[in-house]
Amino acid sequence: MFGSLNRSKLIKNDLKGIAKLMYQDVSKDTWDQENLTKRNLDFTMESIRYIDAYTKRLSTTYMGVNF
Repeated sequence: MFGSLNRSKLIKNDLKGIAKLMYQDVSKDTWDQENLTKRNLDFTMESIRYIDAYTKRLSTTYMGVNF
């Protein structure tokens, strides 16, 4: 059951799958699709503003619904 915990090194295909998930857009929210892009999230100070806005959106919504 927990066989993957005993592996000493990652399998190459595991890394490919993880990398694919990092760049796959899974959100249907328009704001997310327009602002959370590779172009905007490029490790600059400006990209921190996008992350800050995103975390504020997450803290004020539940599953995309304001509460």
